[in-house]
Amino acid sequence: MSMAETHWTRLSSWQILFIAFGLLSWLFYLGLSWIASLPFFVQILFGATTGLVFMASYFNTQILRSQHRRRIAVNLAQLSTVDMVALQRLMPNHEKALSWVPNTSDVELVRWINAGLTKAWPYLKEASSSTLMVDLEKVCNKYKSGAIEAIKIKNLNLGKFCPYVEGVKAFRNGENKQICLEIQVDWRENGDQEILINVLTSESEYEVQVKDFIFYCVLRLTFTHLTEEFPCFAAVTFSIVEPPLIDFQSKLVSGDAKKILGMEKAVDNLLLEAFMDHFVWPSRVIVPVIPGDYRLIIHIFSIFKALKFRPLNKQVYFNLFIQKWYTNQTIALMNSEC
Repeated sequence: MSMAETHWTRLSSWQILFIAFGLLSWLFYLGLSWIASLPFFVQILFGATTGLVFMASYFNTQILRSQHRRRIAVNLAQLSTVDMVALQRLMPNHEKALSWVPNTSDVELVRWINAGLTKAWPYLKEASSSTLMVDLEKVCNKYKSGAIEAIKIKNLNLGKFCPYVEGVKAFRNGENKQICLEIQVDWRENGDQEILINVLTSESEYEVQVKDFIFYCVLRLTFTHLTEEFPCFAAVTFSIVEPPLIDFQSKLVSGDAKKILGMEKAVDNLLLEAFMDHFVWPSRVIVPVIPGDYRLIIHIFSIFKALKFRPLNKQVYFNLFIQKWYTNQTIALMNSEC
């Protein structure tokens, strides 16, 4: 490094600014001196042209500023009518920016839950994998049909990415004295999720791999049988409020695919049917907290509307269907007892 470069690097910012101002002043003085040496008519023409240029530049700047402020006002007016779901679609990767947006809906943003769930996810998935394998195997065996004789869950891996909680809505059911929580769950970040399923048939055994889960739903937790003693509720029921967004990929790992065609499709339909019938409302899963009999909670009581009719010396009865695998017939009443 030369002596001149070393000298310039040692100068402070205000010293450099002072030197630049001095150079500009010297150039301005030289320009005025050159203009003063010109004829009088040329000086008037140069001054008028310079003034018009400055006026046009200032006027154009004001127009651009006005248009910019107008665009900002229009954008703010449009954003004021957009809900949180639309903002998340517009800015999917700007969680910090969305955190500054006031939430005017009744859904509360609970990012602290996501932070805690992310840290505890390795321990939660390890503790719940074995239980989920047993429960999933029981549910799937209820829906086996056709050539499928038995289903066994060989392995279950929930992946390294935990579900994301978008919001929580709390409300109270005054008629049944229940407290309900609706949780928006988003589990669309693919990781290494995997389920290995052994499908037993009369001819051979197949192994199907299910991976790349995409799952989005609104989960409703209902705290029922409220009491005055801790934990203030006797049981928790959970269900999915509306049909969720579910997608996954299945692949036949072992077994002869030529013996039974469409084994992967059969497993896909079985998993979707079992999930929809077992978890989607009005079906509910009950988790007892205090020991007791809670069988009536998960039963669905339908309302029957009968048309007016006049049976003549005939018995009246109804066939009651609860899910597709269970039927029941009511007692028969004579016409005089109706």
